[in-house]
Order: sequence, then C-alpha cells, then structure tokens
Amino acid sequence: MSSIWFIDQSTGLRCCIAPGTYPEYLCGYVRIPYSKLRKRLMARSKVTCKGSFRHIRLYRADTPEILRLDVHGGVNFFGKIYKYPYNRPVRGLWIGFECGDIEDYKNPKSLKYVKGEVVKLAAQIHQLLNKEKHK
Repeated sequence: MSSIWFIDQSTGLRCCIAPGTYPEYLCGYVRIPYSKLRKRLMARSKVTCKGSFRHIRLYRADTPEILRLDVHGGVNFFGKIYKYPYNRPVRGLWIGFECGDIEDYKNPKSLKYVKGEVVKLAAQIHQLLNKEKHK
C-alpha cells in the first residue's frame, strides 16, 4: 500500500495514512499549519543533536498539549515526514501515531479504523488551533 493523502473535510487540515515498518500496520499523521501553536510546540520540544556530518533536529512528542491528544496508542511522532520512494520531506510539521503495538499484532487495524483515528486527531488539533486564536 502506498500513502494516502487527504484534506479532512471538517477541519481543512492535511492528513496522511502510510504503511509502517511492516506494511500491514498503518500510521496516521496530521499536519500542523504555521501558527502560534506550532511555534510554541517546537520551542518546548526541540532537542538539537549535532552529528558528524549534519545538524539534526529531533522533536519530542511529550509536551502537555501533545500528551493530551487522544488517539490510538497515543501520539508517538512529532516532526517531518518523508514521501516514499524519493525520501523527500513533505512540507510542514506533522503529529502522528502508529498501529503497531503488541495488541495490533494480534488484530491489525483496518484502513477505515485508521482514517477515523486520523480524523479524530485532526479535530483535536483544530480545537487547539482555535484556542490559540482566541487567546
């Protein structure tokens, strides 16, 4: 399965469903648009590591706002995603989850289920964005 890209109809946020390390286990992602929220999340969670050949930025998915997001298995990804097969980064900063936990090995989640979780995550991010606007 290749990645599925779509715009969530109720929030207007860009979403992606992609195969994980093992193709039968899917991952879901929602793009955070440029906003005060995005800047704040990056400022709170950025860890900079210097490698011998490049400067790498890692983002931790453990800020209070991210930890409160309710999605399958919890949010475990916060950063850039890359488009297969060319490994080009997709613009923006993405929040995501995977369906590859122990429980998922016994009962892999369907595409319909993962899409529902992505839409649920998009709604929660949209709600956070709206709170930021009204501060």
